[in-house]
Amino acid sequence: AADLASRQNDAGRAAQILGQVQIDQLKPGLQVFASTLSAELAMGRNQPKAALTALNHPSMQRLGELSVEQQIRTHMVKARALEA
Repeated sequence: AADLASRQNDAGRAAQILGQVQIDQLKPGLQVFASTLSAELAMGRNQPKAALTALNHPSMQRLGELSVEQQIRTHMVKARALEA
């Protein structure tokens, strides 16, 4: 739901939904997805340090096990955060 809100350009709603999720309670793949979305939202708020913090979640060690699309999405937001 948070991703859908984000894709609909409703960052506030996406952040609200994501804030209700206990990321550590999710399966590892969903933890990566949620952390990536959190980083994307942080970049939307011009907060690259917060984005990098989100991308430092321990679940990122399993990024290579996920789809290529998810890997690209995660690496793209990380690159944007490092550039900022």
